[in-house]
Amino acid sequence: MRKISIQFGTNNNHSVNGYFTCINLSNSHHNVQQRITKSNLKEIFAQVNLLDLLYPALSLIDSLNILLANYHFKWIELILSIKEEKCKSSLEYVYLGGILTCCGITRPIGIKQRNINFLSANLTKLISLAIEGINSLNFVDLNSVGLSFDSFSAGILFHELFGHLSEGDVKDIRESFIPALKRNFNVYDVPFYPNQQEKLSNLLCK
Repeated sequence: MRKISIQFGTNNNHSVNGYFTCINLSNSHHNVQQRITKSNLKEIFAQVNLLDLLYPALSLIDSLNILLANYHFKWIELILSIKEEKCKSSLEYVYLGGILTCCGITRPIGIKQRNINFLSANLTKLISLAIEGINSLNFVDLNSVGLSFDSFSAGILFHELFGHLSEGDVKDIRESFIPALKRNFNVYDVPFYPNQQEKLSNLLCK
């Protein structure tokens, strides 16, 4: 079985760079990694019998600099992950995203799908939601029963709450602020829109 990754990305200099990675899970000596251009894609997709991905992929690659300029991305990339097993290939996922620096926002943002359809449009919707959120910021009432966070903010919160403890940055839990919280944390996802929101429910201890 082989895992194939096709990656194209660009940053502030607007030059688009491409990389092809092929990992042979049965024989690591056959692994390949090389730089590619758009002109290589037809041959690559033909080899894995996925030529139907060629023109959608080329269109997305062409849109990278447009997205970069419109939303002031510090870096934006397109990744196609392909699995080849028993001479059959399938698209595992496709990702479009990067580091957004727009309207006072500096944060990673991206869309990961199992198909290539509407990828750019879905990323644009997600960016609009992020901008809408930053324009309607309110102070969080920590005494509320439920708190809603986007996935990026939820990740930061739990890294600060528990990540540093698990990494041994705080050797004695009594020296952290965890005991003072006097709360149990019940965390669950609410799939409103892909990657849009994570739900954090704080349940007071009885």
